[in-house]
Amino acid sequence: MSADQRLKKLRGSGGFVMATIGDDLQQKGNLGGPDLFLAPIGRLPEASVSSYHCNTCEKAYEGCPRIDHEEPNETVSDNLVLVERGQYVCTACESPIAEYRVFHKPDEAADAGLARPMGAAPPPAAAPGAAPEPAPRQPPPAAPGDISSIAGMAVYDERAVMVGTASQVGVDPASGSLVLAVEAPDGTVSSVPWSRVGTVGEIVVLGAAAQGGGPQPPAAPPRGACASCGFANREASKFCEQCGKAL
Repeated sequence: MSADQRLKKLRGSGGFVMATIGDDLQQKGNLGGPDLFLAPIGRLPEASVSSYHCNTCEKAYEGCPRIDHEEPNETVSDNLVLVERGQYVCTACESPIAEYRVFHKPDEAADAGLARPMGAAPPPAAAPGAAPEPAPRQPPPAAPGDISSIAGMAVYDERAVMVGTASQVGVDPASGSLVLAVEAPDGTVSSVPWSRVGTVGEIVVLGAAAQGGGPQPPAAPPRGACASCGFANREASKFCEQCGKAL
């Protein structure tokens, strides 16, 4: 084994894998703290995975879990493309060990823009010699009736980790502001301020929570929720995929 290839434990929401990886992948899997995570790394060569542990089975298995993946190449917003999505799946019980998403910005120097409404045509090109059009103002949040199709879409946080499914758009009675209801894998529902919804296309991508903002917690902590960071893990998970703390 070369100096830059080491056997590492890579955690997922439903277990972990033991894989031989190099320093570059180790850096991708490091979200802070002592643990490494599989979701930021994405799809590994099956030969590099020596074994895995399934939290649902509560058993370890030799070899690599099944890796289901597809390459949709979907443009989810201006300058943001969903290149690949996949799951590591236990071959014994079919439970997911980890999920991953791979996004790409065609123009790495530019920011990802607001999502275009589905079915909308791109703006027409300017005529030669014509003065450039002024940059459009950012539109206000859409009314619930305009974005009813958001229900049922998968919701991902700023690290491209799935946190649940969009349930509905409503109004927070306490603040009067627009919120997105997100149903976690365990069935519990939390509210995300609409200001945190970054892009809406085939999926919903959240931006980082603002200081003092973020999802409004339910009355009682949902099953599988991390007491340290609040991330909604699968109920059977033993460790938080977001921060690595024991659940």
